[in-house]
Amino acid sequence: MKGPALTSDSFRRLPREIRNIILNYLNSQDIASLRLVSRAFHQLPISLWQRLLREKMPWLWEIWSDEPPYYWATVTAEDIGNNRREALAPGMSTPTIVSHTINVQEHMSQWALPKPPYGRTNWYMLDLDIKRNRKESRGLRNRERIWNYQEKMLVQLKRHIRDSAI
Repeated sequence: MKGPALTSDSFRRLPREIRNIILNYLNSQDIASLRLVSRAFHQLPISLWQRLLREKMPWLWEIWSDEPPYYWATVTAEDIGNNRREALAPGMSTPTIVSHTINVQEHMSQWALPKPPYGRTNWYMLDLDIKRNRKESRGLRNRERIWNYQEKMLVQLKRHIRDSAI
């Protein structure tokens, strides 16, 4: 494609670094619009998709947080049942308070998977896979539901604190 449409694209004259800085200030809708009007933005850096994923799906905290999962987020009902049985000492008629008889460090090592390397993760493909499998992924939908619920709760709590301070 040659002619006025290609040469009138002012963004093509900008270095890639400047174009990437521009992208950092835009949301996904603005980026989509920009891609429609400028061929200079047809190929986007993979790192941009990581930011867009973080913004669109903050409930995927593994993307932006290095914190290991909380212990109770890794325990199943079966683990708790097994733990309870172990807490019943021989000769006791009533259960004692359930204590941690599970080796927490060993248990957590099964859940703390290595974080995908930032530079080698194809964030675009991850975004597509999540969108494609959204209906089947009840766990992610539940995360989203809980995240949105707690966001509303935080807004109400802040409003309550602000109003009670007056």
